[in-house]
Amino acid sequence: MNPDSNTKNLSLFIWLLAAAVAVKLAWVAIAYLYLPEQGRSIESGRAKSALHYRYRFASDVALPKVKSPVKKPIQRRVSIKDMQLVGIYSSANSCIVTLLKKGKSHILSNGDEIDGFVLKRASAKEAYFEKSGKTYTLRLLEEKRKSNASTGIIEPVRPSDPQSTQEADKEISSRDGVKLIPRGLLKSYVFDMQKAMRDIGLRPVRRAGQMLGYKVRFIRRGSPLNKLGLRRGDIIKAINGEDIVDFSGPMGILKTADTIEGATITVIRKNEEKELEYEVK
Repeated sequence: MNPDSNTKNLSLFIWLLAAAVAVKLAWVAIAYLYLPEQGRSIESGRAKSALHYRYRFASDVALPKVKSPVKKPIQRRVSIKDMQLVGIYSSANSCIVTLLKKGKSHILSNGDEIDGFVLKRASAKEAYFEKSGKTYTLRLLEEKRKSNASTGIIEPVRPSDPQSTQEADKEISSRDGVKLIPRGLLKSYVFDMQKAMRDIGLRPVRRAGQMLGYKVRFIRRGSPLNKLGLRRGDIIKAINGEDIVDFSGPMGILKTADTIEGATITVIRKNEEKELEYEVK
């Protein structure tokens, strides 16, 4: 074979190969410059990753907790009929009443409140309260029983504790200079304020417009209170170290008759202060 012919064939092959490479490069350039991204992706033949799907079954999913509706407790409306008036004391300047509610006694004086009912005043047989601008009347339990006797209606009788009744008959005694007061005796005065006012008389004493205390006007002879150690003319100045500013001070002892353990009363006797110690048992 002619060597010149071989050389020409090799040159032609190289030229065709170079032309093919040039055309390929030109097409790639045009694809990247003018074709959209999706077209380029297909043209380049890049392999796409396989799609993976995840399945979640109901057993794998924590279902939201459904809260059951909370039922609000029905609040019963408080009524004045829930209370019984078992004791009452009324004067021109003050009034004190004893109420019985769910077997527990409560002593109220002017302006005191229970369940929103404010004691305003009292007569010999009735107590008058105010709540939300309305006036309510509570009649003495003994009077209600009397008024209903002819109709055959039986009113609930005030509960009594046999032990308290027995203690009420006990007298005040002394031990090491301390007066011992039976709790039953103290509670008996809670239920019968008239009895307390019959056995001891107190009058407020003021000097220069300030409250000095309560003066003992009398102590009925033969009454349990005759052994309290108080004397006529004594001025009760303080109870447990707190000066008396109104009638709620002396009544505070009766108000806590169920729980009180003892008390110290400071009196002025012949211009001298004296302390009287009491223990409730």
